[in-house]
Amino acid sequence: MRNRRVIPPLLLSVALTTLLVLFTRGGASAEYRGADGARSSPQVSSRLIVELTTPPLTQAYKSIASAAAADGTLDTNAAAAQAYVAQVQAEQAAFLNTLQAALPNVRVSNFINETGASEPAAYQVVFNGITIDVGSADLEQARRQIERMPGVKAVYRDYAYETQLYTSTYLINAPVVWEQLGGVENAGAGIRFASVDGGIHKDAPMFSGAGYTYPNGYGPNGLGLTANNNGKIIASRVYFRPWDPPAPGDENPWPGVNGTSHGVHTASTAAGNCVNDVTYAGLEIGRICGVAPRAYVMSYRVFYPSVTGSQSAYTAEILAALDDAVRDGAQVINNSWGGGPLSEGGEFDPVDTALTNAVAAGVFVSMSNGNAGPGLGTGDHPSDDYINVAASTTSGTLADADGRVRLQDGGRGGPE
Repeated sequence: MRNRRVIPPLLLSVALTTLLVLFTRGGASAEYRGADGARSSPQVSSRLIVELTTPPLTQAYKSIASAAAADGTLDTNAAAAQAYVAQVQAEQAAFLNTLQAALPNVRVSNFINETGASEPAAYQVVFNGITIDVGSADLEQARRQIERMPGVKAVYRDYAYETQLYTSTYLINAPVVWEQLGGVENAGAGIRFASVDGGIHKDAPMFSGAGYTYPNGYGPNGLGLTANNNGKIIASRVYFRPWDPPAPGDENPWPGVNGTSHGVHTASTAAGNCVNDVTYAGLEIGRICGVAPRAYVMSYRVFYPSVTGSQSAYTAEILAALDDAVRDGAQVINNSWGGGPLSEGGEFDPVDTALTNAVAAGVFVSMSNGNAGPGLGTGDHPSDDYINVAASTTSGTLADADGRVRLQDGGRGGPE
């Protein structure tokens, strides 16, 4: 098992909490929505996600002696918490034996982690379940048969999700809150921000590790693939599909030449260092800062260009990333993506279950509401438990000494 961390007390002030969520810009691709945001045919894999009836750790920990920290948040390193996870794993193994007796060709699906090793797609922290391949069995028949088995709460299809302002910090009045926190240089200090997206690169100036030391409990080099960690970035993990691996050059936690910059963009908007004397296309931009520039960053890469040309992430790997983020001690989790017919949230959406359970453990969750709209039914993942943020529009110009360049979309936070 990979190294995991504790979830310590969430030390966010109300003001900083507001800032950390308002940057989110995300939504579904046109593959799932028309121009008016209406849903169209979904992309789905041949895998099934089986949810079991025993509550995951994030639902059960408050009733487990010594699994909660003094402030009531989850301590995943507590012996009682680890014992509960082991119990859930044993129940999953027993269920799998029963399942394979009924459907001999069924096997647990795997994903490839940041070390290149294969890991089972089994979840115990924010979701109790496994992702399976049914082999030669008919998918719908297998689904109906599994739904009737003892210990099964629900069976879901494995849907694809897609990734989705240059003046964003001023649009949300970030400077006002920076003043309340003692200045921008200190905003977000000590907070562990997790990005479930397309990966983050340590060589980007807004993720420089200069002046940072790893927080207590993260060792000398952080978690995951330590080659991408630098003190600012403290965890780097990946989730690649064995049946659709990354294209050459994109086998790492950071995006390669064909990878999306979406994760770098959204994470730097939220928690990127302040960088001075920025220029773009010959224009002098000046100083840019993330909303919480002194926060630590944790990267969980689920979006990547695959050998088949896909840029999607699937439910199975997203659940694994959310499970890991909570295990690793993330205090804030951002998800700037959406799509698929199950993005309405609620009991029929396993991702919503995982997000809600993360909140129950004391994690602050921000989820994209999408770029479509404003028509009825065009939002993703509405919830009473976590923050749901839609795209915003602002106008403006970038100018140099010789002329002006107007933003063609008026500054709208749209798909990249």
